[in-house]
Amino acid sequence: MYKKFFLVIILLLLPSVIPAATIENKHLLADVDDETGRIYLSTVEGRSDILGDERINLLFFDRPPASYTVIYVSNDAFIYGSHRGRFTKRPVTVGKSISAFWENNLISVLQNVQFIQRKSSGIEDGVLITYTIENKTDFPLDTGLRFLFDTSLGEKGKYHFDIPGTGKICYETEFGKNELPDYWLSVGLSEDISICLRGVIKGNVVTSPDKIVFANYKALRESYYYYRIRKKKTFDFPPYSKNDSAVAIYYNPTELAAGASRKYSTILGLCGEGEYGEDEGEILEVKEKPGDKELPSEKEEKIEPEVKPHREVDVDLIKKELANIDELRGSLEKINNLIEQINQILDTEEKIIEEDELMRLKNALIELEQMSEK
Repeated sequence: MYKKFFLVIILLLLPSVIPAATIENKHLLADVDDETGRIYLSTVEGRSDILGDERINLLFFDRPPASYTVIYVSNDAFIYGSHRGRFTKRPVTVGKSISAFWENNLISVLQNVQFIQRKSSGIEDGVLITYTIENKTDFPLDTGLRFLFDTSLGEKGKYHFDIPGTGKICYETEFGKNELPDYWLSVGLSEDISICLRGVIKGNVVTSPDKIVFANYKALRESYYYYRIRKKKTFDFPPYSKNDSAVAIYYNPTELAAGASRKYSTILGLCGEGEYGEDEGEILEVKEKPGDKELPSEKEEKIEPEVKPHREVDVDLIKKELANIDELRGSLEKINNLIEQINQILDTEEKIIEEDELMRLKNALIELEQMSEK
């Protein structure tokens, strides 16, 4: 009984020391897993003009989430947030965004997930997902990326996706660079089309990909590299993966100079009219390296435009906030030690606590209270 009482006191005193990697408004909730950097997305209240789209999973909810990102580096591929690298700073919420730093001996990657608004209405019902890859070496590297989103809305019916100009999709399908739609839709049952996830892949705010694939999730999960669709095949993958669809967005590896960096961005949001604003400035569109065979090559590389200072992500502020999180983690460790001391005192079989033990208990609680006031 005493343990529960003191634990409640501690939680009330120190709510601010528990780091969270979640952003939420009345439309969307975005979560980045602390251990893996994987992304989960759901509605909150949904659209104001639609009833029934509250608290709906837009991406599958797991721990860790099923959606993840593959990084390509010089004929190798590894999952962002995996054991192939390490987090120098784990995911942390800063204002309306979540940021994390992950690296290995070749590259460092800044992951950023932030709310983005419609130009016309100012409604923040989308999230801009950006990975910035920096070449840490003294020589060029070929770098690329693949987003894999494990969508959930279409898996109760026959049609999983809806593509502008193409229509509803119930088979594995792909679009190359020259035939990309402006966006894709993950839709629910035909009689409940109001609940909808919209993925934007063309426009000033996002990086136009080289290919987008709609296929079985397990098949895509087992293939890090370029997946060859099974034409006229449903989203089943026998014997145990049934009607399980996902979206893979590919950016072919291209040369990245020593010390240089490149951004890859896409948007997930609710269905509705209106383009999203340019909060991050125009993102660099990745061009094909001469000699690549996947798609026609382009010899000229587009230079990333300069972002105006007042629209630029304040990386120094982010690093400062992340340093504060490290300090808080140290505080949590100290708190755990104090709690262990308290529990040792309360674990006595005697009904009466000795005076010296009572003084230790009092001092521990005073220290906890002082830490909560910092």
